Amino acid sequence: MKIKVLHISPDFNYSCGVSKYIYSLLNIFNNDDNYEMHFITNGGNSLERLKDLNVKVSIMKFETGLKNFLYYYSNKNYLNKYIRENKINLIHTHHRYPEFLAYRLSLKNDIKTITTAHSIVKKYKNISFKSERIIAVSETVKKNILQNFNIDENKIEVLYNFPFFKPLSNGISKSDLGIENKKVLLYIGRMLKDKGVDILLRSFNDLKGKYNLSLVLIGSKMDKDISKLYQSDKKNILFLGEIEDVASYYKLSDVVILPTLNEPFGLTMVEAGYFNKPFIGSNSGGISEFITSNKEGLLFKKGDVHELSLKIETLLNDSVLSSKIANNLHNKVLNNLSIDKYYQSLTYIYKNL
Repeated sequence: MKIKVLHISPDFNYSCGVSKYIYSLLNIFNNDDNYEMHFITNGGNSLERLKDLNVKVSIMKFETGLKNFLYYYSNKNYLNKYIRENKINLIHTHHRYPEFLAYRLSLKNDIKTITTAHSIVKKYKNISFKSERIIAVSETVKKNILQNFNIDENKIEVLYNFPFFKPLSNGISKSDLGIENKKVLLYIGRMLKDKGVDILLRSFNDLKGKYNLSLVLIGSKMDKDISKLYQSDKKNILFLGEIEDVASYYKLSDVVILPTLNEPFGLTMVEAGYFNKPFIGSNSGGISEFITSNKEGLLFKKGDVHELSLKIETLLNDSVLSSKIANNLHNKVLNNLSIDKYYQSLTYIYKNL
């Protein structure tokens, strides 16, 4: 008998690390006849990539903030009908609002619940992490849950995210972008201040007069503060928006940077390692948990523009160090973060539930 798993997550977008993770999971189970995958979301710009997968996709109106409680009863009724009609065995959620809904429904239905904790959070203690099992994407996230929520440690298991790329094109080169003679700094993620993008832009502005540089930004729409900094130099800063084929841009980059202020783990860090690229990250959360500075990457004090600039200069001027940390991160990612290992761990959890 197939295990029928329903994943629920908001905002299924190209620039969202959680969305990448879910897409990777659905790919893992795509050809596994022991499972039937379902997915409910509120929309997003990357739903089209699910068309080739053997997964049933539905849209439900909900959000990521307090407005969700305006939708609570309609969402609860919708999900209750869905799990009964589709004979769902297990609900795997990726946000605390659908997790709370799944928990409430499990009280009156023969279903099991699991959630993946992707973020460092503190609010809504009485309604959070009620699932029977919790996957934390890093020890940092697990520690946060234990410190801020009354949760049994035995319910939590740490599983690091893994790199996953589906071949899409022949790739983009530096010459295609008109930057063939430049060193390329790459950032992929949401364009927000809490992701440290303003820190990166200020650092780039400090360095561009000394080095022949381009900064490539891939991700969601910029907030106002980020946009102002970007507008100051659109010649050397390439903002490409949200795109699916990010692999091409990792390949052409010279340094990958993740300057976030509060990072649960850092999928960009993992992907940089996968493509054997030198990595610079803030000393934040899951980044400093996975990276030993000067071994698998360079770390700088989060929010410190000057220190980030020094770290970038170090790699631009030291090709030996740059190659060493890139190779070390590459090996660590390949040896520890594989699709097969993750699949085995997750199916073990599913079956035991």
